[in-house]
Amino acid sequence: LFKKLYKINNYDRFIISSPLDHSLGMRMFFVPLLSGCTFVLMRKFSPEIYIQMIKKYKINFSILVANQIIEIVKNKNLFKKFYLKKGLVSASAALNDKIKKKFLMKKMNLFEMYGAAEIGTVTSFNINREKQYLKSVGKIYDKKIQIKILSKNNKLLPPGEIGEIICKTPLMFEKYYKKNILTKKSFYKNYFKTGDYGYIKKNHLYFLGRLKNIIKVSGLSVFPEDIEKTIKKLKYIKNCVVKSEYDKTLGEKVV
Repeated sequence: LFKKLYKINNYDRFIISSPLDHSLGMRMFFVPLLSGCTFVLMRKFSPEIYIQMIKKYKINFSILVANQIIEIVKNKNLFKKFYLKKGLVSASAALNDKIKKKFLMKKMNLFEMYGAAEIGTVTSFNINREKQYLKSVGKIYDKKIQIKILSKNNKLLPPGEIGEIICKTPLMFEKYYKKNILTKKSFYKNYFKTGDYGYIKKNHLYFLGRLKNIIKVSGLSVFPEDIEKTIKKLKYIKNCVVKSEYDKTLGEKVV
């Protein structure tokens, strides 16, 4: 499916920047092996070395996790040199609009995708071709894939309503090894419960964050991702993590 989605052929030159013990690294490793294209394996990701290797080995296609893409974009000199003829796929986390718009100006194919180790790649789209859906993480690309939105009461929600993203795919895993209770809790009528929340609108999936990350403060739902995005905009902040802690006086609080 991945080969078909991005039209990978034996003429392509592919670079693998994720560790092979990570599910994304494994999938990236098998794609070139099964398609017969040339691939280059990075020992450890570095924006500078990555750009150098693209030029040296004439790489035309790549997949990076969102944080790696952000590192490259933040370095203006590196980003000027960065170009892949076939395109770049963003994985593991949703990119913000600001980053996506920089690729639109560069006129380089950037694919946003959504997936997980348990289900593989579920959605994808080329932001250059569907600029009106910039905030989404793509749409289903194969008839065998199904996405639904589930409420807290285990009821399927209509388009536009926010709930848990559940998926059924040909590449869906069977179970967690020696974890029968976790496996049972992770499924709803043969759909895998991703633990992510979002909604579907005009056949496009919108990812909003992780359900388990929601922090209840004085009865209000606080989403760590929203706070993290704001903090990361500060000049001297490279990265941050927002989480909850229990306070005897205040109850759950944000730290």
